[in-house]
Amino acid sequence: MKVNLNRIEFTLKALGAASIIVGGALGLWKYFDASEKEYRRPLWERQIAVYFEATNATGLLVSATDPQQLATAERSFWKLYYGPMALVEDLQVEQAMVQFGRCLRDQCEMAQLRKLSLSLAHACRASLGESWAHKLPELQGKMEN
Repeated sequence: MKVNLNRIEFTLKALGAASIIVGGALGLWKYFDASEKEYRRPLWERQIAVYFEATNATGLLVSATDPQQLATAERSFWKLYYGPMALVEDLQVEQAMVQFGRCLRDQCEMAQLRKLSLSLAHACRASLGESWAHKLPELQGKMEN
């Protein structure tokens, strides 16, 4: 059995060239992926901050008893509703904000407002998981009044 050295040499060179091309392509992909994430990072960080502000406002609205705290929380909610939230929210968060806002405006029962506050928090949580491409585990807790 005669080994063709030229064929082996050609194969080795082709494999070497292919590995360089694949390595270069992977390097470029990682570079562009990292660049995109760095580009989006300020928006994601702002999204987190706005979501925390919104859930803090709704949490106070359903738990505070001090009239001044309630008034401040309501102003904060409506400020976010008509401003910053529209820049960072996804569809589910938007729907949760609208439902909470309607209930607040219509002075619905506190139990319903609490439920909607939790729904907003869960929608924000899911939205953050999607934004950061990190699926968060489902919550199993039951709401208690």
